[in-house]
Amino acid sequence: MILTLLSPSAGSIEIFGKDLHKNRRAVLSRVCGIVEKPDFYLYLSAYKNLEILGSMTRKIRSDEIMETLDGVGLKSRAFEKVKTFSHGMKQRLGIAQALLTKPELIILDEPTAGLDPQGMKEVRELIKKLSRESKMTIFLSSHLLSEVELVATRMAVIHRGELIAQGS
Repeated sequence: MILTLLSPSAGSIEIFGKDLHKNRRAVLSRVCGIVEKPDFYLYLSAYKNLEILGSMTRKIRSDEIMETLDGVGLKSRAFEKVKTFSHGMKQRLGIAQALLTKPELIILDEPTAGLDPQGMKEVRELIKKLSRESKMTIFLSSHLLSEVELVATRMAVIHRGELIAQGS
């Protein structure tokens, strides 16, 4: 609903002090989201994917792409085809894609779904690193409470659309 992929059946959503429904374009220009599994052109390199996808929102410099790939631990694989990447590497590339837009809010929906234990650890560490080093909010949606506990500073539990609990 925050990404406007679904409409709320009741109530409203306010982000950055603005009603999302009334200010959709202004709000979403400051938000980026990855829903479950990011998709890429598998026959292109990580660098080329980011160059193409990043250009859809603004002019992206080469050094920005390399810096972003470095930040997610993929700089050494920048010019390799994405089809050679593991699922965890594709998840990190998806986060890199989101970071290129310089969002204030990143929404990650089930970012560790389908990953092996090492991939889960890598994505968790990346989320914690971004949280420490950036000036952005990371909204993590997951059914795995043990995963959330390992990365979150605040948590909310929603059951059947109703907020049950929230806090640090």
